[in-house]
Amino acid sequence: LLQKCAGSAAGAPEYLPALQLLPGRVEFSYFPEATQALLMVPLGGRSGVVVLGADRKRAFGAEDVAWARAIAGRLGAALEGGDTAE
Repeated sequence: LLQKCAGSAAGAPEYLPALQLLPGRVEFSYFPEATQALLMVPLGGRSGVVVLGADRKRAFGAEDVAWARAIAGRLGAALEGGDTAE
């Protein structure tokens, strides 16, 4: 799932609202056991993903996704050495 998200040409986030129901949750064993939801957002212009976890199901709303996309874009630009000032 992480590789799929990192390779997303459109920069679309992947949202797993109920992690415990996902057969592939073992891919995320490094998160605390109480993690219920994940939001994965590809870094803009760079190979990598910002992964956010929450301790409740369906924790991320549209505003959270927009915030995470903005952070991922700025982080990707910073890692590329680009200008992040606005």
